[in-house]
This record gives sequence, structure tokens and C-alpha cells, in this order.
Amino acid sequence: MLFNDNTTMITYNANFYKPYWKDIQKDYDIYIGNLNFSSLECSDIKCKCVGYCKIHAYYERSLILPEEKIILFILRVICKKCNTTHAILPSFIVPYSQVPLEVHIEIIKLYEKHNSTSEDEKKSTSEEEKKSASEEKKKKKKVSASKIAEKLNNTKIDAAKILYIIRQYKDQWRERLKSLDCTVTKDISKLVKSCFDGYKQQFMQIKCTPNVLYFLKE
Repeated sequence: MLFNDNTTMITYNANFYKPYWKDIQKDYDIYIGNLNFSSLECSDIKCKCVGYCKIHAYYERSLILPEEKIILFILRVICKKCNTTHAILPSFIVPYSQVPLEVHIEIIKLYEKHNSTSEDEKKSTSEEEKKSASEEKKKKKKVSASKIAEKLNNTKIDAAKILYIIRQYKDQWRERLKSLDCTVTKDISKLVKSCFDGYKQQFMQIKCTPNVLYFLKE
């Protein structure tokens, strides 16, 4: 799903993380039905108005579950003050990714467990040793991706997707978590809140589309 330049996101803090629901659309619709639109703040940094968001449209979004890939209909609201549209996403979704947040975290945990740099690699000094260590590291990465795929409870996520998630984590989020004094072993809801507090983004969100965390009052 492509957003236009005037689209931002609001992520509501789902107090449960079950990306394998049979009735995921029904559960999403129930949450939307309980949403107090008058309390929504426009996530556009130039606006930030409260109470101007109204129902605008729905769009289709894919989500990869263990048994199948499903289509989820996501609500988009529009701020009547600035005309910015906002996708309303549950916090188990990573923006622009079909892989649920919980699976991202599971992949990263397995990666961190099995792919730490060996002492021999750290001590390599000659060019030949560095080249050999680099080649060995690439082999390990391929093997680990296959092993991670085998351990995941999701046959729809192959080694290529796993390598992509690992690469994005290493390039964009590993150091961010360190700066927040946070790890993927942290409680998921606390991890999500830390990322929004520190970077105004969902964990593993790659694009810099504005995103705010909203706590749904039940």
C-alpha cells in the first residue's frame, strides 16, 4: 500500500499481541468501534490539533500469518483542519511490513543468539584473515537465516525475508535500542512505548512517516 505525501499514522496500543487471531478483522473493527475520535491528535508536526479527525476511508493491507496471508482492512481518518490523512494501525503491525511485530522480534532474538561475532573474527588482522572471516560470516548468515526459518512458527516467511529483517535491524534499530537502554527481550508493550518516546516511530519502522502512539481508553 502506497501513501501519498500527506499521509501519517496513528498506532493504537493494543494491550494484547496475538498476530495469529482467526478473527483479526473483527477484533480490529471492535477496537475502531471503541475509538474516541474526539481525542485523536493529528500526527502532522505542523498541525497537532485534537478533535478534528474524522472517518475518511479504508484500505487493504496484507499480513502474513502462520497458516496464510490475510488482507486486513485498515481505517484511514482525515484531519479536517489540515487535510492530513492518518492510517490507524494496531501496535502488532510494523508500518510498511507484512510481517507482524512479534515475528520481527522473534527473528531478531534468534539472530542475536546465534550470530554474535566470534573471538577469532575479532582478532583477525591480516587482509587474508579478514577476507576469510568475512566469507565465513556470510556463510553463517545464510545458515542462520535458514535455521531461523525452521524455528519460526510461520512457513510463509522464508530466508530472504528473514535476512531483510535482520539487515534493517542492524542498519537502523540496533544502535537506537542501545541509546534507549532497551533490548528485544523487553516486554513488547514497553519496547513499543520506548521506541515511540525516543524516535516517534514503531519498532522496526523503516520509513520516517510521522507516527504517534495512542492509548485506547476502554
